[in-house]
Amino acid sequence: MTRKRYSVEQIVAAVKVHERGTSIGDIYRKMGIAGATFYRWKKDYGGLEPDQASPKPRRA
Repeated sequence: MTRKRYSVEQIVAAVKVHERGTSIGDIYRKMGIAGATFYRWKKDYGGLEPDQASPKPRRA
């Protein structure tokens, strides 16, 4: 299975959809990601606007 890459704007948009009331299960099923991935995105990008977010540096 190929790995999908999401832009920072897509990640922030997904977190904002959750903040507006959509269930997390619906979001990660629609995007094809694991629940843990969404919770990590929420921790890293929650409360940000797309223009405020910058790509996170890759972990070594």
